[in-house]
Amino acid sequence: MIHALIEADALTPEERLSITRRVMALLDDWGLGASDILVLLALPDTVKARHVPRFIDQEPFPEDGAVNRRLARARPPDLFPPQP
Repeated sequence: MIHALIEADALTPEERLSITRRVMALLDDWGLGASDILVLLALPDTVKARHVPRFIDQEPFPEDGAVNRRLARARPPDLFPPQP
């Protein structure tokens, strides 16, 4: 269910950016560095460690199946509230 919610075609660009910002805040709380974030989220090879700060407020994570699966697992608890 959660994975389906973060599929690229199911989200607006604003929603994807909001998810990115919230996950980045969570990862910052965990004290992870840029290299750790690259590995944890399985970001594509085209994303370099120096690009990670852009995800804090400028751009969403790449639309990538592997990234989406990792986001579903690393999501903040309030990102996808329980469905009734």
